[in-house]
Amino acid sequence: EDYSAHFGLKKHVQFLTRVDAVKPVHVHGGVKWKVTTSKVTDPDKQNTEQFDGVIVSNGRYSVPYVPTIPGTDQFQGRILHSHDYRVPEPFRGRNVLIIGAFPSGIDVCVEISAEARRVVISHSNPPNMELRRLPPNVGQAARVEDIMGPNIVRFQDGQEFQADDIVYCTGY
Repeated sequence: EDYSAHFGLKKHVQFLTRVDAVKPVHVHGGVKWKVTTSKVTDPDKQNTEQFDGVIVSNGRYSVPYVPTIPGTDQFQGRILHSHDYRVPEPFRGRNVLIIGAFPSGIDVCVEISAEARRVVISHSNPPNMELRRLPPNVGQAARVEDIMGPNIVRFQDGQEFQADDIVYCTGY
C-alpha cells in the first residue's frame, strides 16, 4: 500500500471489477486493446475502455506447492503453507518444522522463532548452506524423509525432530 500511495497508483486501479473481455483493435497501423469490465456488485452493467497495453496477471503463483511426504496423513499437529501464514503468536511455545529455506522460509522461520520453543528449518543443503544470523532456538536439518507417527519427523540423514507444527515454505 505504501508503494501504491507513493507512486499514485491507486487512482488507476478498479477494485471489485471483473474483466469480461479483452480484444485487440487495429488503429492507424497499430494495436490498441478494447477492455470490457463489469463491477462485481453490478455485473449486468458493462463498461468498455481502450488501452495502449494490457498486462495479464492471472494468479499463476496462487496455488501453494506442497510436496508429498510419506506419513503426512499420520501427523497430528498443525500443517500449513506459508501462503496461509499471518502471525507468529499461534506458535508460542511450540516445536515448529519449516520446510524450505528460500527467502520466504527464512523470513517465516525468524518470525516464528520469536514465539516458538524450537524451530528447525529443513532444506537441501545443510550444513553447506550458511543461513546467517539465525536465532539461537533455530536449527537446520536435511530434507524430510518421512513422518513417523503423530509428531516425529525423520530427515534424510536419519535425525529426528518432534514437531508440533509443520509450515511448508515450498513455493507455488
